[in-house]
Amino acid sequence: MGQYFSMRGPYEWDQTLCETVPPSLWCHAHFSPLLRSQHMVLERPGRVTFSYPSCFKQDGDYVQVSDASDLSLLVSFDSESGRFYSGALLQCQANFPHKYSRTVQEVSVTVPSNIKAPKAEEDSGLTANPSMFGDATASMQKSMSASRVSQKQKSMSLSLEQFIPEAETSQEQSWNYCLLYGVKEGILVFFADDLESCEEVVRSVAARFRDVLGKPSKPGQSLPPDMPLDDHPQIQCTRLHIGRTSPTCGRILAELLQNELKREFQINATLETQNRYTNCAVMCVRIMMANQLSMRGFDIEKACQAIPSIGPKAGKAAGEAWEKLWRQVRA
Repeated sequence: MGQYFSMRGPYEWDQTLCETVPPSLWCHAHFSPLLRSQHMVLERPGRVTFSYPSCFKQDGDYVQVSDASDLSLLVSFDSESGRFYSGALLQCQANFPHKYSRTVQEVSVTVPSNIKAPKAEEDSGLTANPSMFGDATASMQKSMSASRVSQKQKSMSLSLEQFIPEAETSQEQSWNYCLLYGVKEGILVFFADDLESCEEVVRSVAARFRDVLGKPSKPGQSLPPDMPLDDHPQIQCTRLHIGRTSPTCGRILAELLQNELKREFQINATLETQNRYTNCAVMCVRIMMANQLSMRGFDIEKACQAIPSIGPKAGKAAGEAWEKLWRQVRA
């Protein structure tokens, strides 16, 4: 970050913001729709509702935020391109974990109802003599008619079972960290038990931005297999602690996310249109304001001065940009 601002001025910074494309869930984020055990996506324009006592849900997936959570700002910065990426991190206290319950859909195999019993005349090559086998033929006809009735009853029961809804099963897991990151398609909710996994999600978005024009990655991977995050030393990630959230953080987040998902994702917006647009940084600001927490520009500047890889010059520029954003955004 210090390297970028030491060689560039405010004009280059504004040009970088204008040329930056919105981060996409499928191109830049560490996401796979087949791996739902650790993350979920709140899709725009939003289907999020509140569930008592402290859950927000989308369809059959529930997220229960801990009543004792600390809010932090997780920031990743690319020192060469000048782009930065931020997410809201909720860390729970001991014995009060976050809980994520996801719906598990079960597929049941039923017997087709159009299967009919074979006819006795087609299966047997013998010709029956009525004079010799009259009793046997009558008994066989009775058994065949009974089998047809049972088959009809079975098919009717199978067809009726299709109209009876089965109870959906769910799997619940507890996590220490809950990361909220805004993308173009919605909001990515990521769960982990360690801070490094959350940092990797934010850093992977920055790293994928650098490699999006290069070799394509496989589905579900944020980077190509031969290009790990360690090959991007210019991408720095830091955590800025903000404060303790309200005990009703679950209800607050549910209402905020409902409004946030109705907004369009845009990197740079004017003061007049700020209420209609959002991005990853603006979403974090709104989460702070909703929980009556604050982080001002001098806090950013002081935190950057304490990190040797960033420095005071970059901290001053970042602090001024954050203070301008703080004055414009409203919850």
